[in-house]
Amino acid sequence: MNSEKNREYIAIDDLWDMSPQGRLIYLKTQWDLIDDCVYGQIKKWNETEFRKAFYTLQSVKNINGVSLEYPLSTNDFLKINKNITKFGIYIGRQCVLLPGSFAKASIENSPMHECKNSYNPLSSALITKSLEPLRVVPNAFIANDGHGNALIQESLETHLLRMKAPTLVERMQRHEDKILKIKELSEFQNAELLKTEIRLGDQKDVLKQFDNKISEIAEKEKQLKKAIDEEKKEFHRVKNECDREKKKEIEHLESVKEEARLQMTQLKEYVQSKADFLRDLKLISKDQFDYVTGNMQQKAIDDETRLDFTDDLNGDFEKLTSQIQSYLYSKHKYYTKSVLGNFLTLLRTNDLIIISGASGTGKSYLVNAFAQAIGGVAKIVPVKPNWTSSEDLLGYYNPMQKSYMTTPFLDAIVAAKRDPEHLHLICLDEMNLARVEYYFADFLSVLEEREKTPIIHLYSSEEAEHIRSEFQTIIGIFDEARSGFLDTNFSNFGDFLHHKEIAQKLQETFGGNKNSSLVDLYGRVRRMVSGVLNIPAEFEFPDNVRIIGTINIDQTTHYFAPKVLDRAYLLKFESPLVNISLVEEEVGEFDGDPSPIYLPPGNVWSNRKPYPRYDPSNVITNKIEEWNKEFLTPMGIEVGMRVMRQTLLFQRLYEDLQSGRTDQLLNSDILNIILLMKIFPHFMFDGDLSGIKNNSEVKKHELVKQFAAEINKTISQTIERYESSNASTEIQRMIQSAEHHDKVYNYWT
Repeated sequence: MNSEKNREYIAIDDLWDMSPQGRLIYLKTQWDLIDDCVYGQIKKWNETEFRKAFYTLQSVKNINGVSLEYPLSTNDFLKINKNITKFGIYIGRQCVLLPGSFAKASIENSPMHECKNSYNPLSSALITKSLEPLRVVPNAFIANDGHGNALIQESLETHLLRMKAPTLVERMQRHEDKILKIKELSEFQNAELLKTEIRLGDQKDVLKQFDNKISEIAEKEKQLKKAIDEEKKEFHRVKNECDREKKKEIEHLESVKEEARLQMTQLKEYVQSKADFLRDLKLISKDQFDYVTGNMQQKAIDDETRLDFTDDLNGDFEKLTSQIQSYLYSKHKYYTKSVLGNFLTLLRTNDLIIISGASGTGKSYLVNAFAQAIGGVAKIVPVKPNWTSSEDLLGYYNPMQKSYMTTPFLDAIVAAKRDPEHLHLICLDEMNLARVEYYFADFLSVLEEREKTPIIHLYSSEEAEHIRSEFQTIIGIFDEARSGFLDTNFSNFGDFLHHKEIAQKLQETFGGNKNSSLVDLYGRVRRMVSGVLNIPAEFEFPDNVRIIGTINIDQTTHYFAPKVLDRAYLLKFESPLVNISLVEEEVGEFDGDPSPIYLPPGNVWSNRKPYPRYDPSNVITNKIEEWNKEFLTPMGIEVGMRVMRQTLLFQRLYEDLQSGRTDQLLNSDILNIILLMKIFPHFMFDGDLSGIKNNSEVKKHELVKQFAAEINKTISQTIERYESSNASTEIQRMIQSAEHHDKVYNYWT
C-alpha cells in the first residue's frame, strides 16, 4: 500500500478485469515513473529460505526517491501474498549484478499464473535485459543536514566509489594490458600481411590457370557450335527426306483411295444403269431404287413448326439454350440450362461424350429429347456384354456370302450419310457393359482425326473390285437370259425360276441340279446389291454425326482405360426430377414462343477442325498446368497436351453461351467444368501411397486435401446452384468417401 494520502485506487476485482497493458499503465502512473524505471538494491534469497535461490530488488524507489508499494486500498493490500516492502520486486533465478549492488530497471507484469498465485493483479517483475548498475546518483537519494551540506548513505557511497574510482594499480595494469594487446595485434597483422602476399601470388597462378581453361572452353564451344550446325543441317536433310517420303506415301494412299472410290462409283453407275431391271427382279427395294436414281426425297423429322436459328434467334447460342429448355419443359421434360448448355457445347466440340449416372436417371432420354428439340435424329444402340472387337460395333465382311454383315451402329452412320440436312445423335447405351477399349478403340482412333475428315475402312478395295466384277457378271447373265424372251413379262425373280428355258440356262451357267441353288443365288445377289448401295469398302465419316455413350457403374460394368478418358468428355447426370424447382425458375424468366428449332448441320455444327494451338498465356490452361505440376502429377494423374487443347476449344465454344458474364466468373466456370469432365474421372488410386512433391514424399490423400483447398480458393462458389455440378463439393465428396474406404479414391463410386 502506498503511504501517500488522498490517492484513489482501483478495486482489486476491477483490476483483474483489466488487460495486462492497462494494469501496467495504472501501476506506472501511480508510482510516478517519469523515466519508466525503478531503483533499488540487489538482494539474493538463498536456498535455505526457499526451494531455489533467486534475486529481488529491495528498497524500491522512483527517480524522485519515493519508496514504492503496490497502489491498493488497505483492504485489498491485506489480501496479497507478497508486498514490495518485505519481498521486493522479483528479478529471476540469475542476476548479472552482485548482491548489495544498486541498480535500476524497467518493470513488466508478472505472468498471469504468478499474479493468481500471489492474489495480486499488479504483481510485477523486472525486465532483466534493462537491469543495469546505478552509476549516477539521483538527487532524491542525497539528503541534506541542517546546515545545507549533502549527506550520502555510507553503503551507497561505498558502492559509487567502487563503481567510479578504480585504483591506480588497476589502471596501470589495464594500460599495460592494452599495450600488450596492441603489440600482439601488430605481430598478428604482420603475419597476416605476409600470408596475404603469398595468397596473392597463388591467386595470380590460379587466375592464369582460369584464363587457360576459359580459352579451352571457348575453343570447345566453337567446335561444339560447329558440330551443332552440322547436326542441324543433317536434321533438316533427314526431315526434308522424310517429308518427301511422307508426301509420296500420302499421294499413294490418296491414289489408292481414289481408285477405290472410282471402283465404287463405277459399280454404282452400273447399278443405276440396271436399276429398272433390278427393281423388276425385286433385287432392290423402292428406297434403294430412289437412292440410286436420285429420286429420294428429304424426309421431314416431324410436322411441328420450327423456328429458324439464324432468322428467329439471330444465331445466339445463349437464346438457343433457353429456347430448347422452354420447348422441352412444355413437353414435361425438365433439364437445367447448365445441363443443356454443357451438352450443346460438347456436341459442337465433335468429341466423344460420355453421360454417367445411376440407372433410370434418363441419360438416353436426354439424347432423344435434345434431338427432338433441334430437329435432329437420335438412334439408341444397346451395347451387349459379349462385345470384344470392332466387328461387334462396325460389322464384318463375309467372303462366303460376298456381302458385308452390318450392325445397327453402322446402319445409323449410313442413314446419317444419306440425310445430311439433319444432325444424327448415335447413342451407345450402357457402353461399359463390355470393355470399351476392346470394341471401340479402333473407331475412337478414327474419331481422333482432326486435320481432315476421318475415313472408315470396312474391307479392302481389292475385295470391292471382286464384288463389282462378280456382280456385273451375274447381272449380265440374268440380262442375257432375259434378252432372249423380250415378249415375256418378268415381274420378279420367281418368274425366272418358273420359266423352264431360262431356269435351265441359269442352271447350265451356274451349275447344280436343283432349283434351290437358284434361290440361293438370288439371295446372294440381293445381299450383294444391298452391300454395294449401303456399305462401301470405305467412306468418309459424316459431319452430321455425333457419338454419345451412356454408362452405369455397378457390378456388371467396366471402368474406362485412360486412352478413352483422355479422348472423351464425361457429363455426370442427375435425375431431372432433382432440379425441377430450378428449371421452373429458369423457364419462368423466358418470355418467347416455346417452339422447337431446326438447326441445319452445315450452319451450326462446325466440321472437324484441329484443336487450337496450345497457348501458355491463357488463364485457364495456365491454371491447369499449375495444378498438374503441383498436385496431379504427384498423384499419378497426368494431364497431357490433348487435354489442354481440348480445353481451349471448349472455352472458345462455351463463351458463345455466356455473353453476360465477367471474364473472372467465366474462367472460374470453365475450370469447374474441366475439373468435373476431364480431370476428376482419373481419380482412381490408393491415398495411402506417397507421391513426390517438391522433392519430398507426400501422401496422396494429403495432396487431394491440398488440391481441394486450392480449388475452393479458385472456383467461385456462385457458379452453380446445385451440388453435383460444383467441383469443390465433388472433391469433398471423394475425400469423405476415401476416408470411409481406407483412403482408396474412386470417382465412379
